[in-house]
Amino acid sequence: MKYIEAFSKRNKSLPFLFSYRRCPYAMRARMVLIYANIDFELIEISLKSKPPEMLNFSPKGTVPVLIIDEQIIDESMDIIDWVLNQNPNIEINTQRPQEKQLAQEIIKENDTSFKKALDAYKYSIQYPEKNIDQLFKEATIFLDYLETKLSRTSFLVNDYLTFVDIAIFPFVRQLVNVNKERFLKLNLKGVEKWLKVLIGSDLFKNAMKKPG
Repeated sequence: MKYIEAFSKRNKSLPFLFSYRRCPYAMRARMVLIYANIDFELIEISLKSKPPEMLNFSPKGTVPVLIIDEQIIDESMDIIDWVLNQNPNIEINTQRPQEKQLAQEIIKENDTSFKKALDAYKYSIQYPEKNIDQLFKEATIFLDYLETKLSRTSFLVNDYLTFVDIAIFPFVRQLVNVNKERFLKLNLKGVEKWLKVLIGSDLFKNAMKKPG
């Protein structure tokens, strides 16, 4: 398989990342590594047949998994934290205490309540007790919250891109892709503009390139 060949031929002097292209957790890890200009080897895996090489490093079997020398980081937000710690003055970092607190609040809400609601909406067939409109409404509570933030600033915690936008964007994009027409009927102009900027960015396009 391709991942075995890629793993065997990897540049062992570089960090390497086990990833799955469409996974939002892996997506945000790739985006922040690319933004920080950190050279790394990308190992694209199949979730249906997880490579033993990855499981040897991280038995829990989820992506992303970043290996730096002897260090193993197998949570996406821990990868983001590692990048920010390597580059504390990087532009996407938040410096003011109130911004850091807001960043934590937004990411926590995304990774808990919103992710649960998003999965229920995506896999609505597993929730026969609820109709699709109800599941969508529950998922969009978070979007209303983001719209409020984006009515004040161009991005979620400031007028420039921060790691918070990178961490949240892949999940919101995933919700929109379930049914774009349903999303557009919400008329969330701030969220729409924010998504358009990020989807059109070179950062996102580079993060979504298929490994050669």
